[in-house]
Amino acid sequence: SGLPSQLVSAKQTATGNYIIEIKAAGYGISGGNEYHPASGEYIYILVSITADGKIIDCLTLSQAETNGFGSVCAEEDFYGQFDGKTQDNYDDIDGIAGATLTTNGYKTAILRAFESVAILEGGTE
Repeated sequence: SGLPSQLVSAKQTATGNYIIEIKAAGYGISGGNEYHPASGEYIYILVSITADGKIIDCLTLSQAETNGFGSVCAEEDFYGQFDGKTQDNYDDIDGIAGATLTTNGYKTAILRAFESVAILEGGTE
């Protein structure tokens, strides 16, 4: 109860860590008709987080962002920046040049992954 609607799945490993698959609203979703017709595609992210709230690993599973701009979210140089981050500093990363909506959507999804772990650990959002 209380888990974000963008959460696709959450699994706990034998060591107590969490594997979270979550959807991010990038340019195709957030942009809407103001920028271009929404593609209806989300960015799917897989995040491994320790029970005490530290990202072990982050990976973009799929995306349909603008090629050469938002599509950079699928490159390790971008998503690898989240490794080792916590809820206190997850947004301290280099954004994608020319893809603010993609960057912000990705960071929002990471925040929701942290919130999901907190809820699963018995806390609140």
